[in-house]
Parts: sequence; C-alpha cells; structure tokens
Amino acid sequence: MDARTAQNIHVTVRTLADFFVGYSTAHGHSEPTGKHREDGKAIAKSWTDKTPLAQHDWDDHLAGKIGVGIHILLDDDVNIRFGVIDVDQYKIDLKDLSEKIADLPLTLFRSKSGGAHLHCSIAVPRPAAAMQKLLNGLAAHLGFTGCEIFPKQTIREADDFGSWINIPYFAGDRSTRYAIVNRRGLPLDEAIDHLAMKQLSGDEFDEAVAQFGADAPPTQPAEPKTVIHLTRHETAPKTTIAEGQAFAAERLQSYIKELRQVVKGDRNNKLNERAFWLGQMAGRGWIDEDDAKNSLRDAIRGFWNLDRDDWRRMYRTIISGIKRGKLVPHPEISKILDPSDPLTIAKKLVAGSMTDEAGDRLMQRHKGAFYQFRNNFYRQVNDEEIRNRVWRYLGRAQCWDAKANKALPFKPNKHIVANVCEALQSVCMVADRDPPFWIKEQDDQPPPNELFICANGLLHLSTKRLLPVTPNFFCLSGSDVRYDEKATCPEWTAFLNSIWSDDPYSSTALKEWFGYFLSQDTKLQKVLLVIGPKRGGKGTIGRVAKALLGAESVIGPTLHSFGTQYGPQELIGKSLAVISDARITNKSDASAITEMLLAVSGEDPRTLPRKYLSAWTGRLTVRFMILATEIPSLPDESGGLPNRFIVLPLTESFLGREDHDLERRLMGELPGILNWAVEGYATLSKRGRFEQPKSGTESIADMERIAEPVATWATENLRFETLEEREERLARPKLERQSNESEIDFATRMASYGYGEPFETLQALFANWNQWCEDTGRKAGSDASFAKKLRAVFPKLRSERMKNDKGKPVTAYLGVKLLDFSPI
Repeated sequence: MDARTAQNIHVTVRTLADFFVGYSTAHGHSEPTGKHREDGKAIAKSWTDKTPLAQHDWDDHLAGKIGVGIHILLDDDVNIRFGVIDVDQYKIDLKDLSEKIADLPLTLFRSKSGGAHLHCSIAVPRPAAAMQKLLNGLAAHLGFTGCEIFPKQTIREADDFGSWINIPYFAGDRSTRYAIVNRRGLPLDEAIDHLAMKQLSGDEFDEAVAQFGADAPPTQPAEPKTVIHLTRHETAPKTTIAEGQAFAAERLQSYIKELRQVVKGDRNNKLNERAFWLGQMAGRGWIDEDDAKNSLRDAIRGFWNLDRDDWRRMYRTIISGIKRGKLVPHPEISKILDPSDPLTIAKKLVAGSMTDEAGDRLMQRHKGAFYQFRNNFYRQVNDEEIRNRVWRYLGRAQCWDAKANKALPFKPNKHIVANVCEALQSVCMVADRDPPFWIKEQDDQPPPNELFICANGLLHLSTKRLLPVTPNFFCLSGSDVRYDEKATCPEWTAFLNSIWSDDPYSSTALKEWFGYFLSQDTKLQKVLLVIGPKRGGKGTIGRVAKALLGAESVIGPTLHSFGTQYGPQELIGKSLAVISDARITNKSDASAITEMLLAVSGEDPRTLPRKYLSAWTGRLTVRFMILATEIPSLPDESGGLPNRFIVLPLTESFLGREDHDLERRLMGELPGILNWAVEGYATLSKRGRFEQPKSGTESIADMERIAEPVATWATENLRFETLEEREERLARPKLERQSNESEIDFATRMASYGYGEPFETLQALFANWNQWCEDTGRKAGSDASFAKKLRAVFPKLRSERMKNDKGKPVTAYLGVKLLDFSPI
C-alpha cells in the first residue's frame, strides 16, 4: 500500500462502504488461494463470518489480505441499498460495455475472474423485489442472458443470511476489480466519485423500475429501450395547470414532427419514448390520456406505411408507454428553472435530491462547511463536490422560453453555478451551535450529549432507550456497532483481567472512560493516559475503542501535529483522539501541545485555521486517550495539566506470547462491549467524577515533576516565611538605615537580625536554578524566562525593586530564602 493510500484509507473505506450497505451483523469473508478453475474463475476459500464488518476488515480488503463480501438484504429482511448484475461472460469487451451503460443507472466493475459486475446504488432503502425487477429489465435491455441478479432473495428467511456479493477494489488501487468508465479503469477515489454521481434517489429508482422493470431474468436478448431515466428532459414544471397544458401541447406537436423523420429500424423505440413522456404529462392532468393516444395513433398512421401486424404492435407500444408513464411517481423537482433566480434553483435542488421522504433536509451548512447525512450521521462534503452536483443538476435542466412558448436546455455557466452554490449556503444553513444538537427542537427529545449513534438507532445512554436514526439530529460522528441489550463480552472481560490481574480499580476506571467516550459530554475535563511496556495491551485498548465508536468518530493524531498550523483541525467533530507512542520530538512545539490539551479538555472555545476553508470557532467535544511507554514530557508551569490526567499503568508485557487471534474475537464482541461501556457511563454519571486508581498516583507525581521543574526546584531549594514567623517579625522594633547604606544592604541587615522581611534577589535565585538545571540535565534558559515561570508557579510571590551599593536597581523576591543560606 502506498503512502497516499495509507493516509486516506479510513476516509476511502468509509465512503466506499456508503455504496455497499447490507446486513450489519454478518459478512462474506474470502481468502485467495491463487488457483483458478478451468473456466477461468478464481478459486478462493470463502465463508460467512457471523460478526459485524469491522474497520480492520475494510483495511485488510484494501490491503489485499482478505476479500470482503456484503449480504445485500438489510436488517429489516426485505429492503436493499444496492444490487448487482453478475455477467459471467469472460470474453466480453468491458470497454465497449462501459460506453453502452453510460446513460444507465449502473456502474461497471471488472469481476475477479474478468467478467462484469454492474452495480446499481440507491440513497434510501427500497424493496429487494423492486431491485430484482429493475436489474432483470436492465439485463434484457443490454442483451445479457443467463446472468445472475443480486439480491437473489426478496426476503430473508429465519437463520438464513442470504447470498453475498464480492466488493470491488480488493488490494486497493492495485486491484483487478476496478471500475471502468468511458473505456478507462478508475483509481479508487475516482470510482467513489462516479458512484456518488450514479447513485439514485428514491424517486429516481421508482421511475427507473417503472421504465425498465421486468418480472424475470431474460432468456433471450430483448429489443433495446431508449434511456429515459437519466436525461429527464421532458419532466414538466410543477406550475399552474394552464402552464402545464401549454407545455404538454407544445411537446405533443414537437413529438409528432419528430416521428415523421424517424427511420424504420428506430420507430418502436422512439414511439415508446414519446408515449411514456406523454403518459407522465397525462398523470399530472396536463393532457388527456385519450387525446395523447389518438394523436400518436393518427400521426403514425399518416406517416408510416405499416402492415396490419406492424400497426397492431405499434399501437400496443403507444398504449403501454402511456400507461407506464402515468404510473411513474412525480419527479423529485421541476427541471424547468429560471437562470435569474439562483435562490429558487437552490431550494428546488435541496427539495429534490437533498431531502428524505419524511421531509427532513439531508444537507446542512455549518460553520463554513457543507455536511451531508449518510447512514446515521453527518459527514463533511467539500465545496468541489457541491459544485459538481450543481453542474450535473443544471446540465439536466431546462429553462422556459416565453417567446417560443417552449422549454430549452438550461446551458449552465460558471457564473450561474457560483450563484446557485452561494444560494445553497443560505438554504442549508443551520444554527451556529456546537454539535451535537437537534435541528428542530421538541420538548420530548433527550439531551444531545446523552445520545450515542449506533448502527440501528440513537441510544439514550441514561435510559437505554433506542430512538430512530434521524437527520434532525446534527452530529458529526457515529458507530457501526448495533445495540443489543442482551449481548455480552466474556473475551473482553478476560483480556482486562489479564492485563490488570492485581488492579481491578484500573479496569473499572477504563470501563467508566469508555462510557464517557460514548457520550458527547466533556464536563469532567479529564485526559486518559494508559502507560506501560510494549505488548502490554495499550494498542488493543485503542483499537477496540476505535471500533466501538466508529472509524470516522476517532482520529489518531500525534502530539507533534497539535503544534502545527492545520493539525488541530482534524479534531473537529471527532469523539475521541487516540494518541499512540506519545513522545515529544525535537520538532514538536511542546508549549503548543500543552496549550491544546489544556484548552480542549477544559472546554475552552477555540479558533482553528482550516486548509482551504474559513477558520472554525467553537468548543471541541473530542476526548483524549494517550497510549505511551513513558510519561510524555509536557511543560506546564501553571500546574494544571497533570491534574487533568487519569493514569492507568500497565506492568506486564506479553511480548513473545501474544494472542494473535484476540483482536478478531474482541471485534465480534463489540455489541457486548457497548453494553459494558453503558454500565460504566451509569456508574460515572451517578458519582459525577472520575476516581484515580492508586496504582497511577506515582505516575501523576512524576508528571508534575516533569511538567513543573521550577516547582520541583523550589520544593528542594526554597523556604517561605510562615504566618507565625511574619507576625513575630512585625512585633520586633525596626532598625534605622545608615546614611551610607544601600537599600539592599539595609534590607539584608534587617533580615539577618530578624527585624526585616526575608528576601532573595533574582540574581541569587537564578544562579541556584542554573546549577540545579545543570545537575538534573535540564536547560536553564534566561533569567527573564525563569522569572516568568517562577511567577506562574507562585502567583502570590511579592517582589520589589531595590538599589544595590552601586545604585543599580535589582529585583528582590520577598518572604523567601534559599536553603543554602542562613535560615529565616
């Protein structure tokens, strides 16, 4: 895997998964053998894995280690999100086929044995039976016989997962299972863009089924149909009846003229197409069905010289075309648009392709970026993709020519596209609040920070009640794990017992931390540090946390990235940041790292620069889990950072006796681990705070010594005047200053006799600090930086400017003495 693929693998995997959505608790698993059958089909060792498809499975698929398959039927047992025509004709010209399907709702993938997988994707669930009808018809349209249609079943029977289909791009961009578009093989990122362009809305899918649907797979090549679905030039405007009637009358006359010019071999296709369009208009009440039928009948009777059999066949085409057109659901929006009204165009675009069947908008504009609802939470969409959608939308649209009283192609340009994109920002704008939040608030909604997004709903952590997934809940992270209240996790419990066999308090603290991760709450203002030897279990804990919360909910930054300009932007919208091998390098800006950890864990609002976007301002809801073999060296003279940590130490290493199958077993227990974490959330909520296990207190003390060297030096080298000593000194008589005595000499004499306040000059303190740093292997810095750090550690420490015997003012700190000098 190259560096580029490795860097973007989770984004790519998740986006690829959006177009291959199926049964969530089982998946196909295959391992290549390198052998082939006599017919050329590759041989693999394959089985159904009765566990959820995890992130590491997608990673291994793209890396070429295992093949992943999807059981197409969804969890409701009857609906699907995609289907496949499996064409096992290995001598087929795939480049020619890619051109043949250009206007069809299909994406061509080369199968592992050289055949064709024609993929059809839907943005919303639709019945498997409807997908079978569509793919049967499309296979007939393309002239394929004997091909397999997936889904094979229209309903899942008890104890039957249904058939599964292999996923493309096994081994990533090195794959032989790639998409082919316009005679060219595509890399994975371009294939994903093409899938997004080809994905159908619910209305578009219903329209395609009405046009192409067939009840059975083809046994012989069928007469091709003219593609209507993707062009949609004849979609009438949702305007007044009078305007619609004028539009339909104009189109009818245009169709009649066109039919006069049709050559003999294309007559049935053209007639079927025009009849279908007139049927659409008849269904909207803009033309009488009988008038449309009779007009077409009279036209072909006058234009075409037909024998009796041909005449009957053509008349049946008219009747069936109009009948099918009437049954097509209303188009998602009117495609006749006004170029001078970008706001209305944006509203129509949103209403048609960015709104679900319940009327909830699926696209939001929040803090300078677009977010689209996919599956169960919102994901960021870059502005380039939005522009592409607008270009495609306007490219299929028409504008009304009032003088000619007819619709003409819209012909978009950069200026119009830019105006529509800007209008979309206004149409899709949501409140400038920190997610998660309800877009439309109601009294019976649970608090947003108490909800965890599962694969099968919104889990209210306090009541364990599962609510339906809804785009009304604006959240930027979610999990692939299904909530099952009966699930258990014996392997996970055994693992924790093995790493903390004599420290159950650390195991309990981790349980509460996992519960804390589930919520969107940050009020406890803590950071988790798991510290221990290599192969001690840190990595396993991190990977399980990532799988539980979801790949797009977790980020794996380095501490160094926090000190870079754009590194912190990756924290936006994330639930957890897992920082592995947390070391401060020479390139790291340690102070910036400390500032970031303090600010985010302390719930301070942040303004973060974003590459190619405006700066983001808000409160981050990410929590930090740091996995390290040693305590990170983070400077913090204020003393606040060490107190933010909960430290869980690991003491045993399993190096040389690793259980290499452990992670696979743990991934199968994720629903049970979710229940375990929910219990931890309940315990933590009841107590209202974390409890630091005693095993980690010494590590926190070490952190304080590392983070606050000035405080450590002061503890070892300074003594401060107590209240009793101060009161006793003030009760003594004061001495008189001699005429030739400097201020500092007089203060020194007063202190030596116990009459004056003890003090040390900055010069004396810095000399002692410099020697201490040399002895302990630290850098002393300048006297100015030392004074600043001293003030941060002791904010109540008083200082005065005194003149020495040369009349030069020097800084003196009052109420303190170095232990190397005379006692107070």
